[in-house]
Amino acid sequence: MHSLSQFTLRDMAELGLALRQASQDADHMEAAAQALVTYLYKHCPGAALVRLFKTHPYGGLSADLQQSVQAGLSATSANALKCLTLLATAGTESAWCDRHSSQGHQVIPLTSVEGVQQIPMIAQLIQQFGLDIENIVEPDPALLVKLEQRNFNVFHIPCALGSPFIPSQAEFVQPYGIESVLGFGGLLPSGNLFTMIIFSQVTIPRSTAEMFQSLALSVKLALLPFDGEVHFGDRAMAAARNDNLQSRLQSEVTTLRQLLTVSEQSTLEQSDRLEQTISKRSETLKQLQATQADLIQSEKMAALGQLVAGVAHELNTPLGAIRSSVEYLQETLGITLNEFPQFFSQLTPQEQSQLRQVTTQAQSPTRILTSREKRKLRRKLTQELEAEGLETEAEELADTLVDLGFQGDLSLFLPLLHHPERDRHLEYVYQIAMVHQSAQTIATATERAAKVVFALRTYARQDQSSEKVCVDLTEGMETILTLYHNQLKQGVEVSKDYDDNLPKLWCYVDELNQVWTNLIHNALQAMDYKGQLAIAIHEYNQVIHVQITDSGSGIAPEHRDRIFEPFFTTKPPGEGSGLGLDIVQRIVEKHGGEITANSEPGRTTFTVTLPLTV
Repeated sequence: MHSLSQFTLRDMAELGLALRQASQDADHMEAAAQALVTYLYKHCPGAALVRLFKTHPYGGLSADLQQSVQAGLSATSANALKCLTLLATAGTESAWCDRHSSQGHQVIPLTSVEGVQQIPMIAQLIQQFGLDIENIVEPDPALLVKLEQRNFNVFHIPCALGSPFIPSQAEFVQPYGIESVLGFGGLLPSGNLFTMIIFSQVTIPRSTAEMFQSLALSVKLALLPFDGEVHFGDRAMAAARNDNLQSRLQSEVTTLRQLLTVSEQSTLEQSDRLEQTISKRSETLKQLQATQADLIQSEKMAALGQLVAGVAHELNTPLGAIRSSVEYLQETLGITLNEFPQFFSQLTPQEQSQLRQVTTQAQSPTRILTSREKRKLRRKLTQELEAEGLETEAEELADTLVDLGFQGDLSLFLPLLHHPERDRHLEYVYQIAMVHQSAQTIATATERAAKVVFALRTYARQDQSSEKVCVDLTEGMETILTLYHNQLKQGVEVSKDYDDNLPKLWCYVDELNQVWTNLIHNALQAMDYKGQLAIAIHEYNQVIHVQITDSGSGIAPEHRDRIFEPFFTTKPPGEGSGLGLDIVQRIVEKHGGEITANSEPGRTTFTVTLPLTV
């Protein structure tokens, strides 16, 4: 089957061959013509009616056709009068499959140029074939060879409805849904015009019409053996097959050359169109790739947007601690530096030594106790102080010692606690200890802020890399976890299981960081930021396996097969684009890997596999 709306070079070649073969068994022109129109009608879906016409001298018409011509003429008997004669017809109506059943189209006399111009469709057809109406009505024998060798073309009406060149609009075009009309043909060596006309119920584009030029030559080759010989099955014209053998062979050779030329031209034109199509598709592909890059960047910015608040808090927290500690230091040192030298000089050498020991003990690094442990230590110290005869102040002194971070032997503090100026001594010890503690707070906060800044710098530096680099995946994972620290510390227990000697991977590190960002963010949302997050990175058989598991509610069974579909999301409007996991999958596949999800209530695991040898 050959689609008239999507006609291709293959269709042109196959149909041309089929038309030449369809008429091989014909013994007269009418049989050849009927074979041609029948084949076209049956093998071109959408063709409602296919007809083949040929100009014929009035004197060569059968008696019934001559009578039909005379009925339409006032007075004529010229045997040379050209008549456009219906040779063959095939269509959806049974009456359209027999030329004898045609009403008003079996023979159309071409009485004069003016007469032909009164038949718009025939006049337009002749003109689109590149012929003068005068050469058809009154052919000049001296020009026949030139015209026959050069003139062939197509008659194309892309929109038949309302066209002034297509008659019978109300009786034929409208009721039968005729969309387009296509005619193709040319001149035979005898000077007679032949044309095949397709009335189509599907739109025929110009590209299809142009390729029918070569099919006009194929039809001509099928009709050539009968030009000047037997035209109708019921009437034989006098002529011996060999009388015009030389001229017929010459015409066949010329026609074959024309067919080859047209085929080559069509091939070149189609090649140009193909190149233009490829160029347009390449440009479209570039635009799609740019759009995809924009979507990936947009999704990344959305993920970063989720991090901004947490990162800001991660920086504000240590900065706040530093500011508070600095303020305490300024206040305390201003007082202590003025009073402490005089206070210390008034102590005996033994008291100075005891004060140094107590101060050193207070500054010694100790393990941070929980609230429960502090309460337990406070009760223990209270009991020991009561046993040392300090019953009335035991609870207050126990609180002070706990605040100083005391966790050792109480005997070191006893001389100080029994001293008459105990409160003053303890105040100085407390101030010195708090100065030391503030310095530690500043160091810890600075280290924390530096770690966040380093993670941001690492993320930004990797973002600028458009080439593959060799990295340790655990470093990228730790960077993301650092940036998510504020969200994690609120109620998420993180467990990590990394291979000690994990091989490095050549990858687009920024893109893989986006994968970890998206998967961790989804996991936190699935748990409502409370639960267990487990991350495992291992290498098996030259493939790195990354697993991110959360303790959330799980993925609903009806959604599991769709989670990687673009724009699919179960989040409320405005909270998710539905592109996250689609982009994640594309990035993983770009690295030659795979991503899978396994979910059940209380446990969802995303597994990313990345081959080391890509």
